[in-house]
Amino acid sequence: MKNIILTILLIAISSSLMAQQYQDTVKKNTVLFTYHPEDNGFGVRYGRYLGLMGVYGSYSNGSYNGYDGEDHYYLIKHHHEFALGISFRYRYTHFLAGLNYHIYNQRTTEYPIPITALQPISLEAGIATEIEWIIFGCRMDVIKWEGSFEVGILF
Repeated sequence: MKNIILTILLIAISSSLMAQQYQDTVKKNTVLFTYHPEDNGFGVRYGRYLGLMGVYGSYSNGSYNGYDGEDHYYLIKHHHEFALGISFRYRYTHFLAGLNYHIYNQRTTEYPIPITALQPISLEAGIATEIEWIIFGCRMDVIKWEGSFEVGILF
């Protein structure tokens, strides 16, 4: 799954960089809708650029529901994730780094969940590319190895 995500992003970034001529008009705001496949969560991210550097904040909500690989059923309802971070823009490519805060509400399992899965604080890194006024990318929680896909607009 990670290799597929990285391959798609590399193709998208390289094709958008080759297809466009760089203009100095920098759009300052980004609003993106986020999807987290691991917990089937949806969210939103807002970013504001001050020149080539910027800040962003995001919120998402989902629920884990599945098996841990040994046929042990688990359920975590209402996984809330808040993120704050910085972003750097180089032409049509955006690089992101941030800090995540997780809240886990109701947990249902007969077996212990790995401690790394329930850590409240983690780090994320991401990359995005823009084509005209559309931006898309992904972010990856580097401690939990949870990814997210994003699509949004620049204005």
